Order: sequence, then structure tokens, then C-alpha cells
Amino acid sequence: MIAEVECALPQMPMYATNMSELSETYYYGDTIGYQCEASYPLTAGDLTRTCEQDSSWSGQAPVCGKEHLSVLLVVRMMTTKKPSKTVLPTPLHSLQ
Repeated sequence: MIAEVECALPQMPMYATNMSELSETYYYGDTIGYQCEASYPLTAGDLTRTCEQDSSWSGQAPVCGKEHLSVLLVVRMMTTKKPSKTVLPTPLHSLQ
């Protein structure tokens, strides 16, 4: 008799929902799907993972977060040109 290959329950990623039927035990070929919460897009890893023959999970654990937004902000700030001189409004009347 051949023993069934089991995969340990993977850790639930932050800001993600398990889209698959929950189980206490996962076997070779079982698949788990995740979905990142709306305000926390996928920044790394895989949203679908499969229990492999060596008892590991395929791909990488998904990472849901806002890290990419801060990187874009820094890049935007670095590429934005600053005005070469400050222009002050001309007064309409003097205060004398």
C-alpha cells in the first residue's frame, strides 16, 4: 500500500482570504486559492498553491500589502521637478 502524501496546513497570509474549502488535511494534488483584500493588492508570491509530491506547497506564499504604493510615491517625488524660483503674488495696494 502506498502512503498518501500530506502537506502541512500553510500559514494564512495577512490581508488575504482563503478562497478554497477549508480542510484540516491537504493531500498531494490539493489546491488552495487566496484573494487579497481590496485595499491590499498582491505584492509578491502566488494566489494559487498546490500540495506537491514532496509534501511542500508550490510557488511562494502570497504577500498582500501596500509596499508598492510607498515605492511609487518615492519615485514620483524624486522625478518631480521643483520650480526654479519662487513667484510671490503682486500686492494690489500698498499698506502705507
